[in-house]
Amino acid sequence: MSSPLAHAGRLVVLDFCGTLSQSVTRFNVGDHLAKHGLAPHLDEAAYWTMVQRTWARLSTSSDATFTAVFHDEVARRGGGGVGAVGVDAFLRDYWGSHQVDAAWQDVLAATRAPQIELATSAAVGYAKKDPRFWAALLRGGAGPRVVVATDHYIDAEPAIVAALRPWSVQPVGLGAEGCPRDVVLVDDFGACEQAAAGYAERRRATEEAIRSVLPDGSSLRIVQVTPDGTNHFDSLHQLLATAPDRPATAH
Repeated sequence: MSSPLAHAGRLVVLDFCGTLSQSVTRFNVGDHLAKHGLAPHLDEAAYWTMVQRTWARLSTSSDATFTAVFHDEVARRGGGGVGAVGVDAFLRDYWGSHQVDAAWQDVLAATRAPQIELATSAAVGYAKKDPRFWAALLRGGAGPRVVVATDHYIDAEPAIVAALRPWSVQPVGLGAEGCPRDVVLVDDFGACEQAAAGYAERRRATEEAIRSVLPDGSSLRIVQVTPDGTNHFDSLHQLLATAPDRPATAH
């Protein structure tokens, strides 16, 4: 595969959950709640209600953590000390599921990127469907750059950094000179997640957010990751083998 670093001005953005990592999407919440003694206090439906109730705040905050919210919820439901131990064990398993799939390890190695930037929505302060998230990424410099970008909690960052080893990982660069001329986004838009409904709308919203801040003359090309095949690898190979100044279309 041609390296994205072969072309100056290229920004390759890779989604994490559902794209680089399928193991996150396969994490069985109900089984792990039962395994760690949390089910009597918090069943799977209540867990997802907690996530949905707090997601908008926690996934765009570098101060509040999912860990704290989870502990508070179980304590409020009478979990006590046993519940606290169970939450910690559950989260060890959950963060441990944040692994880069073997096929994507080969792709990352082929980029020959000297470093990978990490941009979580919590660290940037905006969700990926918000134009301000993408404006921040574009301010990181002209490139060539490889960025792992994900809507996730701030306390997910250590697990993602660990999963991206042996690559050197640093926070997304902000305030650098220049702007990418070619943005390649690789994302499942939720299609590979357990609740995959609505991924087409998420793709539309994300694409609109990027195009709204993309400078004139810069291109956006999208590789849609799906759970039922590896065509996205072929599409990515083709895009990375194409110079940024060539006409670009979304895949």
